[in-house]
Amino acid sequence: MMAAPEKMEMKVSTKKDLGFFLRAARVFLQGAEAKEGKPARAPVDELQVSGLGEAIKVAVTLCGRLEAEGLAVIDAVGRPETAGGAVLRVAGGGWLVAKFEMPVVGCIWSWRSAFSERSSMPPRGKAKAKAAAGSGVDAARTLREKPEPAKPKVEKFYREVEGIPWSVKLGVPLSCEARGCEIHDCAERAVTLEQLTELAAYVQEVGQASLLTDRDGSTVTSDAVNLYVINDLLVKPLTFPFKCSWVELVAPAPQLPRWFVSHWWGTPFPQTCSLLQFHTQQRNLADSPYWICTFANNQHDLSGLSGQLRDTPFVKAILSPRCEGTVALLDSNVTTFDRIWCVLENFVSTVWAREEEAHFYDIACWLPENSALHGGKPVPAKPTLRMDSGEGVHESVADEATGGAFPLRVAVKGVTVDISRAKASREDDKRKILHLIAGTPEEDWSQPPPSECDAFTSMNSGVRRMFAAGALYKAALHSDISVPGIRISKDLTKLLAEFPEAKDEGISDGAGPVYAAAMKNNVEALKLLLEARVQVDKAKRDGATAVFIATQFGSTDALKLLLAADANPNLARQEDGVAPAYMAVQNARMKELAMLLEARADLNQLTTKGAAPLHLAVQMEKADAVKLLLQYKADPNLETEQGNRPLSLVKSSNSESRNLPGKNVGNRCCSYKKGPTS
Repeated sequence: MMAAPEKMEMKVSTKKDLGFFLRAARVFLQGAEAKEGKPARAPVDELQVSGLGEAIKVAVTLCGRLEAEGLAVIDAVGRPETAGGAVLRVAGGGWLVAKFEMPVVGCIWSWRSAFSERSSMPPRGKAKAKAAAGSGVDAARTLREKPEPAKPKVEKFYREVEGIPWSVKLGVPLSCEARGCEIHDCAERAVTLEQLTELAAYVQEVGQASLLTDRDGSTVTSDAVNLYVINDLLVKPLTFPFKCSWVELVAPAPQLPRWFVSHWWGTPFPQTCSLLQFHTQQRNLADSPYWICTFANNQHDLSGLSGQLRDTPFVKAILSPRCEGTVALLDSNVTTFDRIWCVLENFVSTVWAREEEAHFYDIACWLPENSALHGGKPVPAKPTLRMDSGEGVHESVADEATGGAFPLRVAVKGVTVDISRAKASREDDKRKILHLIAGTPEEDWSQPPPSECDAFTSMNSGVRRMFAAGALYKAALHSDISVPGIRISKDLTKLLAEFPEAKDEGISDGAGPVYAAAMKNNVEALKLLLEARVQVDKAKRDGATAVFIATQFGSTDALKLLLAADANPNLARQEDGVAPAYMAVQNARMKELAMLLEARADLNQLTTKGAAPLHLAVQMEKADAVKLLLQYKADPNLETEQGNRPLSLVKSSNSESRNLPGKNVGNRCCSYKKGPTS
């Protein structure tokens, strides 16, 4: 490797110049690291710059991106009146100077390296070093911390572009006017959410003008437009003058992937963007780049896909050192796992990528509108995610307050995945990929691949396992888990046999199969689950158990089975402290209340507001419940937070209702009292 120069200067006046500068910065800093005996690394390989007309944004980007890469500001001296550029002083000596031919806050930053073993964002709340007065760094940080508008206006140029008939009328994003950079390694052509968001905003505008059409000439709405349409109508025409990938058109420098996206091109693009935004939030990824084949591959030259499989861009991107994981985007039919190239991506992500270190595999799916009810209201459409923690799976859903979960229909379909049946545009691709997974010697790849083998079985099990929790939950809701249009032979018995370790896993709210069976009073399913030794007291995230939901819904048969299996009748919800006995009184479940009392439920258990079941029974004028509770020795003198006791509530109720015929509940309650009186 050539020694890094002690000083490097260059002028930056165009987008292309900036790309050269950032690449030079990467090489320069690598050389400085090497001087100190450290492994050569690329600390600025993710630098992004937007709004080149305002040079302050260049400074913001440099500051923000380097900090995001783990480089901390240790000193800053500025000359705001200076019209020229930025200087980076590297630990170990050497300078890199950029002179911007435009007004800019002149700053001198010096940085020290603070890398972790694996690239990661700095901890939240990490203190920033204080900048020297007048340096402009504080101003840059203030600008960077301002929230971005939800739908930024796309800057455009208005000129006819071949293949885009509406370019003069609607204009074309300014970021597509000239090629941003040249990235030789396709694996380094990841795309940021900011770049995707700009494209999505433009696609929506074109769609609203009814200018999106598919290959048959039919009009496509902006909500339904997919990557097939976007590739034909936007990506290929915009990149045609430069014969490059879309990322090379809009990016100023190489963008290494932090996550790889495995997906089907037919997914609506707005859903794709929403799923990735939600994934970014849940993973706390900021604006880290995703590798997406549509935008990374040069759509004018796909010869890179015809060589050795290990040398394809897909594989190289997944195996790149900076790539932390793969996120699979699914539709309702789990089409992603029905495509042979996506099967290869799963194999590389879960086998090859994990040979040396952890590689996460998440699955994200769109929940359609009105697919479920929450609080009596339809659940709105939203993204859902099953996130791989390395030690298990955590399921989450956007806007939990409006309900929803990872789609059960998708889970049911997912447990039937068979990679040997995956489809391919070219049969030759399928043959090679299946041989690779099967471990067939390469000299035999000209022969048909095996229909089944241990490798296929292992991979099928791994894919299906990701959907086991939802499928088991669905099966526990109904004795037959068949879905219209889908032929499924697996019932709850077979699912429990195939996924015994998943029997206690929950969906997004933590509810597991035993909870589902209790809610629906599905006695047959509950018996199977009890025989499989499920955890009968496994609670949802809010603390509600199967006993609680059986009581709430009046699932008498299910409650009887649960209590016979020694389920705890006293486990309460966390938010309000309501236990099953209190819920039985509230919902007038007298049979269930008697069963709970017989199972030695705590009659004097208080809610977070200090109320016991007897308080509620008296207050709600439920004489039968009062009688039953007193028969089982409920304390009539137990005080609430307000100092009220059941007896005082009796008197109040009697006073208020004495003029109401048939409503003298106070007298009836008093006739049932046990123990001391006031």
